[in-house]
Amino acid sequence: PQRNNALGQWVNTQRKNLVYREKGKRSHITRQRMDMLNEIGFDWVKDKETQWNDKLNELIVYKRVFDHTNVPRSQGSLGMWVRRQRRNYKLISIGKTSPLTEERIYALESIGFLWSHGRRKGKPTSST
Repeated sequence: PQRNNALGQWVNTQRKNLVYREKGKRSHITRQRMDMLNEIGFDWVKDKETQWNDKLNELIVYKRVFDHTNVPRSQGSLGMWVRRQRRNYKLISIGKTSPLTEERIYALESIGFLWSHGRRKGKPTSST
């Protein structure tokens, strides 16, 4: 969520610095900092499921503030994520593979997510 933006950026920087270090590139992360982060259980790798759930939580916060889930693309990464969910839903409707699972569809619908303007639930159609 927005309120933790600075912390999230810092965490991402630490992850990127580790990748740079492992590739032999210039990195600002020291062995001492890595050890300290390991001691507190720092998660060096963010898996796809965690990323998706983080965005869902961000969308929940957005809905609390704005009372809807129609996040404009101009809203940055959350807006682009919402657009991607709708596009993935449309892929299902035309019989193509999609990373959007039944569980994810349920999670989005449970917060009142609109697959297109004026459409809340039901099977995807090719007109969405």
